[in-house]
Amino acid sequence: MSGKEKGIPGPFRETDLEKELRPRFQEYEEWRASQEENVTPVQETVPEQPKKKGGLTRLDLLFVAAGFLVAMFLRGCSGAK
Repeated sequence: MSGKEKGIPGPFRETDLEKELRPRFQEYEEWRASQEENVTPVQETVPEQPKKKGGLTRLDLLFVAAGFLVAMFLRGCSGAK
């Protein structure tokens, strides 16, 4: 049996697809035009940035302490030769 006898439609042509989609596209264009007409100016709000604290934090002190311990460890290891 061929595809026509089975009732399976053949491949669509580009013009068939254009005819099918043209009403949907026109409806979309009308909707988009109506949306542009109803646009109200909206003020852009800038979200407030949290204030940054100056100075050292706990994490900074932790890294300084860890660096000091590593330096003392390496100094102790190199002196034991």
